[in-house]
Amino acid sequence: MEARRAKRRARSMLSQRKYRANQKASNSQLEADVQSLEMSNLRLEARRSVLHDRQGVSDCMEAVREFGRLFERGYNPASKDWRHTQRQEAFVRDSFVSPTLHFRGKVLRRCITCDDVIS
Repeated sequence: MEARRAKRRARSMLSQRKYRANQKASNSQLEADVQSLEMSNLRLEARRSVLHDRQGVSDCMEAVREFGRLFERGYNPASKDWRHTQRQEAFVRDSFVSPTLHFRGKVLRRCITCDDVIS
């Protein structure tokens, strides 16, 4: 009977040793995976930042091109082509003018529906 117990105890200890080794290997692999993912996230964030900066430059260049196209013959509010004048004004208002204006310590806001200035 003692021999059986000793044999069983030896098998149990061996099983426990294998189990702990597997757990340790799993934890090590998990830590390596987490570290790899963190590095990947850093690379992706840097790439996103570069692409975002490029997009900002691209948007600015497009705005400059549109400004040149709309204002290549100047601005004349008394022009017969009133639609072109409206497009020019809308472009400047929507592209270059902030919806809020700080003037003499007050913040003035533009009304979205009527374009009046609200203090």
